[in-house]
Amino acid sequence: MTRQGVWIVATISLSCGALIALAILGKRMKSGQYSHDRQGHKKLMTVGFVASIASILVATLVPEEGSQGQPLLLKPTDGMDELQALGNIALFVPFGAVLRLRGTSRTATLLVALAFSIAIEMLQFFVIQGRSTATSDVILNATGALVGHVIFGYTRSPRS
Repeated sequence: MTRQGVWIVATISLSCGALIALAILGKRMKSGQYSHDRQGHKKLMTVGFVASIASILVATLVPEEGSQGQPLLLKPTDGMDELQALGNIALFVPFGAVLRLRGTSRTATLLVALAFSIAIEMLQFFVIQGRSTATSDVILNATGALVGHVIFGYTRSPRS
């Protein structure tokens, strides 16, 4: 397996770990078990948050092998295919879910996701060799965070 393949597997594994932790937490919250084990739920939320951030950083800040990249792609459709678009959205779903479960509003989730994504794109432009900086990444990452926020909003119990 190539170095690039190892990073892809690591990213997928971390994202799946984040989603599993968040799904367990969401199920417990919906069933009413949340009030009985707040400490355990805080641990699950922390695991989900750390795994989410780690998967994003692994996916976005590791230099791509043999790629010179186009340094700056300002037109949202430049350098984007359907699979990459879905990947960008999926990568930020756990991040938005964690923010929702922490009680963050939809607007704040959008602003945090935009700020985090812009910071990543700036690192890719100024620091990471072989990565492209694209406006489409910022738009799709924020969309993924909002999707996670909305989906995990339905896991909240009516009492919360």
